[in-house]
Amino acid sequence: MKTLRIKTNLVFGIIAVCTAVALWLIIPWQVPASLITNEKIDGRFMPRLLAVLMAICGISCIIKSLVFKNEDVKTIACPIEMKNIIYLGMVIVYGILAIYVSFILSSIVFGCCSLLYMKTKDFRKYLVVTVVIIAVSIAFKYGLRVRFGGIWGI
Repeated sequence: MKTLRIKTNLVFGIIAVCTAVALWLIIPWQVPASLITNEKIDGRFMPRLLAVLMAICGISCIIKSLVFKNEDVKTIACPIEMKNIIYLGMVIVYGILAIYVSFILSSIVFGCCSLLYMKTKDFRKYLVVTVVIIAVSIAFKYGLRVRFGGIWGI
């Protein structure tokens, strides 16, 4: 079985710093600034503060790993994690499919593909997933008046 050894402090530090920089750059597009007032604390303050704190924690983890040589090493079994990565890919495809097709169809396909991936052979479980998705969609569309995206709008 192939395994992968990861230095957790170093990897987390790098990911945290990169995520903080990405968030810092994205915040002006996602959170509008108030044009009426020129206060220093606005809707962007908390997201920016959290991005700075994330960067500080990431830098401290990198320093802890490289300077102080204080490192936790995790061993990951690649075949087990590959199953998780494949399922994450299925979730991403579901999200893309929901944009272009419809919520109902993409959710039914994702639910049934998830059951297939888990090697479920009981037909009743596929039927339950389909009926629950249709019931939830009807409740949201007609009861709560939520319009779903997709070509069909359902």
